[in-house]
Amino acid sequence: MLGEQLQIDGDILFAQKRNHLSQSGVVREVRAAGSRLPVNVPLKLRLANTSQRSIHELHGRTKDFSMTGCGLILDKPPFIGDIYRFDGIKENDPLLSGLLGRCIRCSLIDEEVFEAGFRFLTPLPQEMFPDGLV
Repeated sequence: MLGEQLQIDGDILFAQKRNHLSQSGVVREVRAAGSRLPVNVPLKLRLANTSQRSIHELHGRTKDFSMTGCGLILDKPPFIGDIYRFDGIKENDPLLSGLLGRCIRCSLIDEEVFEAGFRFLTPLPQEMFPDGLV
């Protein structure tokens, strides 16, 4: 594919395609799938690779969730591109227990405070979200 040969970022190609399709109503569908639900839940993250779980543990809070990903506020920066396992602070937290997500972005907010975005490996079930949000 031309984008691969030129090493063009897939998100740039997606944005161009979205702009092209904006008049057809397809964009409305994409925006609905990306709707975010504000959620403030304490959590910890660990690298999903079993041999490295104890090496890099992060603590923080959720900022928002969608079916495909979430925003987090963390105490340490996650490694962009790595896959993390989400665990709730409370035992058997159904929202977070065992989720896997890839870190897609991270930025410094303040000293030792980081905002990060994660994309889930498997989308969350639609029934977890209020009617009309998804």
